[in-house]
Amino acid sequence: MEFLKSHFELKVRQKFFNFIVFRYVLVEWLVRKRYEVEWVKNYSKKIIAKCAKGCSWRIRATPIQGETTFQITSLKGQHVCVRYYNNKHTTIKYLSAKYQDKIRCNSKCAVNEFQNVIRRDLMINVFVAKIRRVKRKGKDEMFGIDMEQYHHLWSYAATIRQTNPDSTVKIKIDTAEEGSQGIFERLYYCLHACKQGSSMAIPIIGLDGCFLKYAFGGQLLSAIGRDDNENMVPIIVAVVEIERFCLRHMYQNFKQKSKGKELKDLFWAAVSARNEIDWKLAMNSLEKASKDAAEWLQKMPPVL
Repeated sequence: MEFLKSHFELKVRQKFFNFIVFRYVLVEWLVRKRYEVEWVKNYSKKIIAKCAKGCSWRIRATPIQGETTFQITSLKGQHVCVRYYNNKHTTIKYLSAKYQDKIRCNSKCAVNEFQNVIRRDLMINVFVAKIRRVKRKGKDEMFGIDMEQYHHLWSYAATIRQTNPDSTVKIKIDTAEEGSQGIFERLYYCLHACKQGSSMAIPIIGLDGCFLKYAFGGQLLSAIGRDDNENMVPIIVAVVEIERFCLRHMYQNFKQKSKGKELKDLFWAAVSARNEIDWKLAMNSLEKASKDAAEWLQKMPPVL
């Protein structure tokens, strides 16, 4: 976007999509230049702003007749006031929106580090207390945006089935309480083209996974093959909860009360079962060795 570039300048007759876009661009320009203005008029039919420090600078913008397009109709005077390292336009709302991506990628970023990033980018000082509020608002907005995306999953799955016949998409939610929509647990999908591609690929399949570092956490799992050109071919992708698939952590909890090599081997035999019959056989063997250990493991779902 042109207005985000350092050389961008406001000019008479410049046009903007609507008054909201114009106001956003003006604030961005003011923050970059480290100027402050007072809003003389600030609504959908007219925006007039003048320098807050007493300079002669003044800007006026109105919509083009019969349109929502906003245009700068007047730009007079010059800013000759001193530029300060504090700017009233860098509000909590402004900063949380501007640094939403940073907050999303690193929500645990230290306050001092975040403060230095803003100082380097905008050449302004922001108090630590304000930084904390910016992070809090950014996390709240991020949480809300991500929550909205979950509501589209059913439509997404239906679209895949409609546009990609023979594709597999499965979504699992927990048992919904009366009057609620339930909570997302996991997602599995395999596109038809990926199924066909895997049948023609080299018969080697790799499994991979990574933790999702966003508001709700989880784990991304994938099965990947290789084609004749040694390129990676995605076959299956799934999003799951972390706890159920982290067997090492499960065993750490198991061995706190069920120690010994025999119980360890029986535990891994049970959790490694590939079908329900093998699972029941392994659980019977575990129950014979330790009823308490079997009862503990029985609480875990046999199908992961």
